[in-house]
Amino acid sequence: MTDGTRPAPNTIIVLTTNESEKFESRFASRFMEFNFSTQGMQKEAAEFLAMVWECEASSEAERPNFAGIIKAANTNIRAALMTLQAEIACS
Repeated sequence: MTDGTRPAPNTIIVLTTNESEKFESRFASRFMEFNFSTQGMQKEAAEFLAMVWECEASSEAERPNFAGIIKAANTNIRAALMTLQAEIACS
């Protein structure tokens, strides 16, 4: 955060890139890198969305169709997370 603010406690910041080597080492040393391929990862992607939902959504909120979100996003994790973020905001 360039203005000196800090994220709220227990915040997870997800960065996605196709060129991780372009990050400065002072930032890259703090990252956990995951290499994604969309082939055959629909089940794992839906499980990941479910995990995010469990951490972020209200316990009373109705769970969305995680597999449907992944399918609608063409297995694009970034797009699926954006959809899930909207679902969480409305929950």
